Amino acid sequence: MKNILTLCALLLTAITFGQDLPRASSSVKITQEVGLNSITLDYSRPNVNGRTIFGDLLNYGEVWRLGANECTKITLEYPITIGGQKLKKGTYSMYALLEKNQWTVVFNTDSEQWGSNDYDASKNVLEYSVSAGSGDHTESFYIGLEQIMESSANIVIRWDNAVVSIPMTTDTKAAVMDNIQAAVNKGEDLARVYSNAADYSYDSGDTEKADEYLAQSLKIERTYYNVFMKAQMVAKEDPSAAKKLAKEALGYAEKAEKAGWARYISRKMGEW
Repeated sequence: MKNILTLCALLLTAITFGQDLPRASSSVKITQEVGLNSITLDYSRPNVNGRTIFGDLLNYGEVWRLGANECTKITLEYPITIGGQKLKKGTYSMYALLEKNQWTVVFNTDSEQWGSNDYDASKNVLEYSVSAGSGDHTESFYIGLEQIMESSANIVIRWDNAVVSIPMTTDTKAAVMDNIQAAVNKGEDLARVYSNAADYSYDSGDTEKADEYLAQSLKIERTYYNVFMKAQMVAKEDPSAAKKLAKEALGYAEKAEKAGWARYISRKMGEW
């Protein structure tokens, strides 16, 4: 009987501790694209709950985990640069060294620790000091990416009335070149691959590279999308040549039953 009661107690304990219960600080995991760089933030969100946060709950001069529970993590698909310092792709923990008017946000290679109990400054790979601003009250702690452009964004931290913004950049052009080369190496649908590369280069202002890629695409196959791209590229300098190319592209579009493309090409021809 005693053994049975002991077994029941153990089972009850296992069931109790195995339950999914809500945390006081909810977890969040968000992924934001900056150009081609997929950036993920994984952290817990404590609430103010009427407390005095900075200078009381969080003492100045101490290390803070930037959230609650496990350490806050950031994962980078491609490198980023902060304050002239490069941070390689990978996963890092984030902490803040708090002062009254300034925070030093650090990125640390140990991304598997709980809170800041085992924080080791020797594992910091980037430190960035930034003025601590103020704004509207934020009840639940927040980290996110804002002011997102093709190659830049701000890592913004808000809690209580504190606001900190960390400008970062990412080399989108280098990532694009890597992707183009990977697609070329794969060797599938190369006419489209080179055409897309030409389109990107042209939009980025690199007309020489655009011409090079488009010539490669046209050499493989002349079709509605690359012939019409050539027409668009010469339209300002030689409208008559552009119209001739556009008519050729229109024929390819109609043969391929690409009605949307055919309408678009016809409309652009009318504008020329």
